[in-house]
Amino acid sequence: MALFFLGSVVFEGVIESAGATDYDAREALEALIRTYKAADSGFYYETMPVNPFASAIFQKVQTRVSEIRKLDRESGPGALKMRDSVILGLLIFFQRLEYTHNNGRKRSRAYLDVLRTFYVEQITQMGNTPEPDAPRIIL
Repeated sequence: MALFFLGSVVFEGVIESAGATDYDAREALEALIRTYKAADSGFYYETMPVNPFASAIFQKVQTRVSEIRKLDRESGPGALKMRDSVILGLLIFFQRLEYTHNNGRKRSRAYLDVLRTFYVEQITQMGNTPEPDAPRIIL
C-alpha cells in the first residue's frame, strides 16, 4: 500500500508540473532521500531543490506524506503508520527505478512513462489525463 501511495504521489507531482523530465524527478528524489535520511537519523533538515520542476515534485510529496501522517494520528493507535525509514526505502526504490529507465537524454520522459503505466488508473480518477506526445516521425 505504501509503495502504491508514494509512487502515485511522485507521479501526481510530475503531472502537476507540466514539462517535467526524468532529470527533474531524479533531482526531486535525491532531495527527498537526503531529507528522509536526516529525519531517520533524528535531525530535521529539508533539502529543497533549486530546479522549479523538482521543487514542485518535492513539495507535492512532502505535502501528501504530511496529510497521511495527520490522518494516521487522528485514526488512533491501531492505524498503519508511515515511518521515515519506510518512506526512505521506497524513495530509494523509486530512485533506482529512475536510474534503470532513464535513457540519458536531457529531455527524456522514459521513467515518467514507466510511472504512467503503473498509475494510469490513478490518473483517470484524478481527471488529469495528460496529452499524448506528438508523433516523432520526420519526413
